[in-house]
Amino acid sequence: MPLVSRHIDVHHDVLTIVWDVNRPVSEVWEHLLDPYCLNEWLGMPKQVDCASGNTIKVDHGCNYVCQSIMHKVDHEAHVLNGTWQFPDEHQTQVAVAVAATTQDNGFESARLTLLHAGLAELRDDYASGWVTHLAFFEASLLGDPIPFTNFWHLHNTIVALQTGITQAASDRPPA
Repeated sequence: MPLVSRHIDVHHDVLTIVWDVNRPVSEVWEHLLDPYCLNEWLGMPKQVDCASGNTIKVDHGCNYVCQSIMHKVDHEAHVLNGTWQFPDEHQTQVAVAVAATTQDNGFESARLTLLHAGLAELRDDYASGWVTHLAFFEASLLGDPIPFTNFWHLHNTIVALQTGITQAASDRPPA
C-alpha cells in the first residue's frame, strides 16, 4: 500500500504523510519537480520555477491559486521546503523529502515524506487533501494519471475513511 502513514501532531501543529512509491528516488524527485506533470496531480501550473528563492503558482480550479515560495530545493539530498498559501488562508510551511527504502521483497523504492506545518484548524482538511493529491501523484508517476475530474470523488472517499464514517449494514444496497 503506498500510504504508509498519516499523522497529525496537534501539539506541534504538523501534518506528516509518508508514501512509498515503487520507483527509484531520482525518478520520484524529478516527477515531483517537473512543471509539465503538475497538472496531473496538483493543479494547473501558472508560474513554476522549482529553484530556491523562486515562486510557484498553481491553480487548483476556478482561479483558486496557491502561491509557494521555495526556500530550499536540494537536488542531492532530494529535499525541498517552502511556503504554501491560498488567498483566503494564512501562510503555512511545506517540506518534502524523498529517500530510498527497501521493500519486503528486498527491492529498493522511494519513500516520500511530506510535512505541512502551521495549519491550525485546517489540519484535517489538508490531511485528506494531501492523501488525495499523493494518490494522483503516484498514478501520474506510474504513467496512468487519474482524470482530475475524479479528484473530489476520491477526496470524499478518503474523508469518509479518515473520519470513520461507514454505512450501516442495513443501509447497504444488495450485492
